[in-house]
Amino acid sequence: MIKKLMIIGFIALLLLCGTEKAHASSYYWAPKTKINDVEVTVSSVPETESIIEDDRCLENNGNDLKNEQNGNQVVREARKYLGVPYVWGGSTPQGFDCSGLVQYVYAHCGKQLPRVTTQQEHCGRKISLNQAQPGDLYFWGFPGQTHHVAIACGNGQFIQAPAPGQSVMVSDVHLFRPDFAIRLD
Repeated sequence: MIKKLMIIGFIALLLLCGTEKAHASSYYWAPKTKINDVEVTVSSVPETESIIEDDRCLENNGNDLKNEQNGNQVVREARKYLGVPYVWGGSTPQGFDCSGLVQYVYAHCGKQLPRVTTQQEHCGRKISLNQAQPGDLYFWGFPGQTHHVAIACGNGQFIQAPAPGQSVMVSDVHLFRPDFAIRLD
């Protein structure tokens, strides 16, 4: 129930900020104000902190070379679409939603994935967030009820198609924390 209220509040915030350049990764939740017995505070950070323009996404963590190369290939492919606008149901470079971006990027790297998050989360094995490597997938929501997916870049970064009015971007797990991660089979 609390997560549902937080999600609704977050969506409302994004809709209210529609004319400003607000990014999902530019906000984080921290307890402060009571709303119906739920304490919520939305804090913003400067946009420059949430968008990384260099190749830090591509650094390795000393993992298996084949997985590292595949993951970095996925991240390089995803970076090509930075700035593409969010389009609900979008699955092409003219516009992406979160799962459309993931499906499109992986297809261009030779791996076919289903179209929606709840199906994509079953394409691998669950791993802890701190084990995520480039090319792994981050999910938001409960397993079987996910509502958002992004591609891990490494170093706590991910590439996502965040929400209407925004574009594909690099974000930080410390500012928009996923609920779980998947390493694809």
